[in-house]
Amino acid sequence: MTRLTLTALLISAVVFAVPPKSLGEAPQTQTDSAQDDTDTSLPQGHPQLPADPPELPQGHPDLPQGQQPLPSGHPSVPDQAPGAPASAIGSLTLKVVQGTEGGPPITAGELVVFLYHQDKPIASAKAEVDATGTAVIEGVQLTTIVQPVVTFDYAGVTYQAAGRPMGPSNPEQTISLTAYEATDQAPPWQVMMRHVMVNRMGEHVHVTEVWAVSNPTDRSWIGTLAPPVAAEPAHTQDDGHGHTQDAQAHEPKGVTLIFPLPEGSMHVQPGPGFHNCCTQVQRDKVVNTMPLLPGISEYRVDYLIPIDAGEVSLALRTPAAVKHMMVFVPDDGSSVDVQGLEGGEPFEAGEQRLRIYKANDLTAGQAATLVIGFDKPAASDATFTQPPAPAQALNSMKLIAGLGGGALLLACVVVLLRPTRKTTSPQPAV
Repeated sequence: MTRLTLTALLISAVVFAVPPKSLGEAPQTQTDSAQDDTDTSLPQGHPQLPADPPELPQGHPDLPQGQQPLPSGHPSVPDQAPGAPASAIGSLTLKVVQGTEGGPPITAGELVVFLYHQDKPIASAKAEVDATGTAVIEGVQLTTIVQPVVTFDYAGVTYQAAGRPMGPSNPEQTISLTAYEATDQAPPWQVMMRHVMVNRMGEHVHVTEVWAVSNPTDRSWIGTLAPPVAAEPAHTQDDGHGHTQDAQAHEPKGVTLIFPLPEGSMHVQPGPGFHNCCTQVQRDKVVNTMPLLPGISEYRVDYLIPIDAGEVSLALRTPAAVKHMMVFVPDDGSSVDVQGLEGGEPFEAGEQRLRIYKANDLTAGQAATLVIGFDKPAASDATFTQPPAPAQALNSMKLIAGLGGGALLLACVVVLLRPTRKTTSPQPAV
């Protein structure tokens, strides 16, 4: 088992500190004294504590369960678990597991650990796995709550696993990361769930699509190598992430997924699930060259379609079999003609009233089309806004895909259709 001690790194409230030559010589923290909770005697000269906690002033809000009020004039207590030390020296045990049946044991490779605090990486470290696929990182000095995220490159694919939050009260944990063998043979992938949300924005409709794509095998598909594709002039001014790109050929990469766009799509913004390095926005599609990992992967893309002569046509093409498709249109007096979809029943979703159209078990190439007619002019035009963060919606999608729908559907719709603040330029995807 490989053990790694980190070089000192003082960043924000979390540091990786190099301990002395032996762990026994490490600086003492409050951890040792906190372990013994049987001695309840007070230091010499300390005033006696009241038998009952003091009462709260009239009108004071209730304290959380189990929390006692502080005496008058007592300084505030940091947000830590009772009895937790102010800081602690922690450690991480990292294990890499082979996820492909019959695949060789993973006995070499470099792990990279990032510590996140308030959603920002503030420190990192590297460790080599040993013959058992294990590495230990010691000397992690913790003064606040952080979340470790581990990445590992194997067979040309990067894998990631997030650990539980850790801090002075829980300074040790084990994180397991599963890696798979890679293949260039396309798996029988399918779309478990495709949600399409439509909202009018002035003389355009804003469309949000969320896809849940399933790779049912135990190998990571690295895609089919495609020839160089010249960037189209219509999309070189803005790559959908707020950056410009030159009209030059893209380096050949393995293409995994192609997400078709309806005719007339503009201001395309690939969101979570896509990465700047491996996403090409073309005139009628979004091309993804990231490997498709086993299990369900989620993708989101937003775009605008102009309203022409009071109507807009939304042709939804299917690149693979689709288990469930749902389209949500506001019940705002607009007319909707559909082909390949059923339903249209209105329902309440938060402060909005929506109509839902759905189809099940679509085959690859099968089309679903909506023609939405607007008999009222727009109050005012609007600029494209940054879509809301869909983390809650995607979590709901996982459950919906597994449970076949239900009440959780509303959570997805409410989050994705929530009004958003305007931004001066689109924000890059993570």
